[in-house]
Amino acid sequence: MASHDIFASAYHSFLSTLSDTDRARYDDKCTPQSLLDGLQKITSLAKGTRNRRSQKPFAIVRDFNERMRPFFAIVEGPVTQSSVYAGAALGALRLVLELASCFPTLLTKLLECIKDITESFPRYEALEDICRGKPTPRLLLHLGRVYRDLFDFFNSAASLFTASSGKVRRPIELIASVIWRPFDERFGVILSSMSRHQQQLNDEVNIYQLELTREAATASEEIYKDTQATHACVSDLQEHVRLQTREQAIARIQSWLNAPNFASTYWNTLDECQEDTAQWIFEMDKFQEWSESLSISSTGSSAPESRLLWIYGNPGGGKSVLTASIVHELSSCNQNLVYFFFKEQSPFHTASDLAFRAILAQILHKHKHNDDMLDKFIFASNHGDKSSGQSIATPAELRDLLHLCLSSIRNPIMILDGIDECTEPDGFVKYLSSLLALPNLRALFSSRPTVQSLTKLVPLQHRLSFGQVGVEHDLETYCHYHLTDLFDDGLLLETSDIQYLTRRLVLGADRMFLWAKLMFSFLRSPALNRRLRENMIHSITLPEGLGSMYMRIFRQISLLDSAQQQMAKRVIQWTLLCHQECFLSSQAWHHLLGAEEPDDKETAFAHLSELISLVTCGLVICRGSQLRLGILDSSSSGRSH
Repeated sequence: MASHDIFASAYHSFLSTLSDTDRARYDDKCTPQSLLDGLQKITSLAKGTRNRRSQKPFAIVRDFNERMRPFFAIVEGPVTQSSVYAGAALGALRLVLELASCFPTLLTKLLECIKDITESFPRYEALEDICRGKPTPRLLLHLGRVYRDLFDFFNSAASLFTASSGKVRRPIELIASVIWRPFDERFGVILSSMSRHQQQLNDEVNIYQLELTREAATASEEIYKDTQATHACVSDLQEHVRLQTREQAIARIQSWLNAPNFASTYWNTLDECQEDTAQWIFEMDKFQEWSESLSISSTGSSAPESRLLWIYGNPGGGKSVLTASIVHELSSCNQNLVYFFFKEQSPFHTASDLAFRAILAQILHKHKHNDDMLDKFIFASNHGDKSSGQSIATPAELRDLLHLCLSSIRNPIMILDGIDECTEPDGFVKYLSSLLALPNLRALFSSRPTVQSLTKLVPLQHRLSFGQVGVEHDLETYCHYHLTDLFDDGLLLETSDIQYLTRRLVLGADRMFLWAKLMFSFLRSPALNRRLRENMIHSITLPEGLGSMYMRIFRQISLLDSAQQQMAKRVIQWTLLCHQECFLSSQAWHHLLGAEEPDDKETAFAHLSELISLVTCGLVICRGSQLRLGILDSSSSGRSH
């Protein structure tokens, strides 16, 4: 293949996979600064305002630009004598980032992939210094393969976010694509190729230095061929066996731990966080003292209670969302942060051993490349079934392993939410007190103030009463956002004073996000007209509790006709009796409610959702394509805010 045919082939192959729309957006003359400018636009659209969370993507892309600079300098100089190929590669990355920008969570994962590519990409600084003349055919082939592997990654990433029609994939298509293992395998192959390219580069630099002397030129070529062939065969085989063995061991350990879906609970809770809220906690003196105790604890001189912080408050105030925000903020600067969210209404989030399983699963994931840590898990799991006789870890085994792992990692942080919703809070807190004997462990707890064991464990100076400061600002932001949403949807009068209505709702909520959430569900009910909605808000003159909110809804239901009241009664009774999410067919739901099913089956659930919201005045809501029926009561406090 000609000297730069392989570069042109990689570039045109990527170009041919793009739709006309994406090809028009593709900038094949992109510069490093243009790439950063494009990322700034993406993050601005995704987040609305820049804050401390938006800096990590820029650092990743800047590192990528810096690592690629010497490589592109060689490609554009003695290899191709063309500036096309560097701009084409940077433009491809910019296009992939733009395609992923519609999916914030997956954009974060894509940036992590770019970070891995950057870290594994060969270092060409030394080759740039000595590669002044005409490159050898072997070097041309090596550089071309690296360039092709780079575009293989861009092709694989772009295919995740675009359908066969060239349009950006819908979320359900994207999820199916992301969990399809062959992408992980292709990405792993690309990283493995980059490692081999680095070894080849090292060999190439050595050869260049040897070839400075004419006598060693011939011998070095033969040595290179022999050592390269032997090294490639042995290294590939060893690496394959090592990776396969490690993956099998990790899979066995994960099965043994049997962890619940803790990450889904965390992300669902974090999704409830309104933009520009839950930031006040990071300015609180007690939180900063706890956060800064890391430098003190690393010396081993800090008292256990100085590494504790207990955030307590009444249900419905938004503690879980605040805790999720803390996890999100601190996890960016401490990879040894672990967490668990207890949920009273979820059978897989109430027992203390489920918290241990989730925390150990996080430690395993974060340290799966650490042989010493992996050995601890392997030893515990291999000997566990011999001592207990079961294939799943017992609580005693989990407690011992957790203590061992936390003592082996640097400055761990453990964040636990909803301890009052644990089935055995006193026993759980007693075990936590033994963990706090570890000199490097910091812990943050969040719960109602009714956990007696926490009042004994945590001194007064290390407790933070949730709702005293910061919450009203967050509540005002939340109410203003949703009132604006109602106004934009035409559900409020055109003369509405949003600022005044916001103050009314903040007064009524009395620092309780659950009240505000229930109120907005009520205000969206089709049973209300625009003027009635405003009158409801204007009638709020004093702080209210949930009882007042429920009475307001029931009074509105009592104004409906008798048939609608009977239907509302059946919906509420069924919801309370069912207790859990229930899935029925459209026909079964309509029969249950005594309503006539529409002829158009495709819109049956939408019709049913509107009907239930109408007759219950927003007290009962429907979610999901199959219809999930759930009432907004105290069980929602973990999700409120």
